[in-house]
Amino acid sequence: MRPFLRAATVVVGLGLLGFGVQALVAPAAASAAFGIPSQDAAWVAIAGLRDVGLGAMTFALLVWQPRGLRVFLPAMVLVPLGDILIVLRWGESVMGIAPHLLGVAALGAISFVAWRDPALRSGEGETPSAGAETGI
Repeated sequence: MRPFLRAATVVVGLGLLGFGVQALVAPAAASAAFGIPSQDAAWVAIAGLRDVGLGAMTFALLVWQPRGLRVFLPAMVLVPLGDILIVLRWGESVMGIAPHLLGVAALGAISFVAWRDPALRSGEGETPSAGAETGI
């Protein structure tokens, strides 16, 4: 795996974990950073748990199934795209979409690098056997 891709994936995972923890411990600050100031801590906690789960999954794939990043990272682009729509609908300012646009651009670039990384490609027509990489 290319060093840039590994580092970028770590940044994505840490960012998600950080956003998630912030939402759980400081919901008002997290909701303002999201682009929709809210006093409803329950909904902010839901978003926080989502981010913690996605961050954990990012690290799990990086460590145990890096080839999965070729599919996981492009699929993750849907999250900030959805966040943009949510902020446009319920946010107080169009400027609230800025961090989500940055997320789309960053994940898009990282996804492209992951897709092009020869170390993450499986052989043509090859179907890996269950547990082949983990020794199970």
